[in-house]
Amino acid sequence: MTADVLVGADGIRSTVRQLIDPAAPGPRYTGLLGFGAHSKTEVPQARPDTMYFAFGQHAFLGYWPVPGGGTAWFGNLPYEKPLSAEQASSTPSAAWMRILRERFAGDVPGRDLLRGTGDDELLTFGGLEILPSVPTWHRGRMVLVGDAAHAPSSSSGQGASLAVESAVQLARCLRDIPDVGSAFATYEQLRRGRVEKVAAQAAKTNSQKSMGPVATRITALLMPLATRTFLKPEKMFGWTHRYRIDWDAPVVAA
Repeated sequence: MTADVLVGADGIRSTVRQLIDPAAPGPRYTGLLGFGAHSKTEVPQARPDTMYFAFGQHAFLGYWPVPGGGTAWFGNLPYEKPLSAEQASSTPSAAWMRILRERFAGDVPGRDLLRGTGDDELLTFGGLEILPSVPTWHRGRMVLVGDAAHAPSSSSGQGASLAVESAVQLARCLRDIPDVGSAFATYEQLRRGRVEKVAAQAAKTNSQKSMGPVATRITALLMPLATRTFLKPEKMFGWTHRYRIDWDAPVVAA
């Protein structure tokens, strides 16, 4: 089999990344395990069109009402030892639920959502990972795209979006720039700044999810004031959404 280019869209444990640069970094554990489930509990006054995020005393919780009743939730539990999804699943769900109920015992609505969740409802995702900055995105006729080049932790909520954006920009560069090396260099120039900013914000969020009870209480006291003054949502999160690619516009080589 032959091809003009090899595009490594093979994920956070990319084989192509190692072909391009054998010294390239691999994924790094964020210190958090991921869990999720459906709870029979309904959170009073929770809006059906809204997802909620809560920094608990010992763990982070996200939740949203489910049509037909109940609440879907996910939790990020600080955990010293990195575990794959398979390793985490080898521990019985009932054991993880005991840990989660203990960690969320002092939080509302986390405490109530865990009480309304059956042990057999728990989904175990294993350790959350993030990819450090990859120095080399392309070499010769090989290039990386998506999580193979830039995998922010799931805390960003942007992994799939960034992958699609990069795929479109790479396609534009290959369409408009005849020289493959120049096309790859231009693609990287268009994408690296944005994806590394998203990854940095995700890393910051990861650290906030494992602050501990004292820092969490301080944050809870200061956050309402901060969001009314200098932490405006459009300033905090505008860069994650305000991104437009004009497919018809020609790309000029960097």
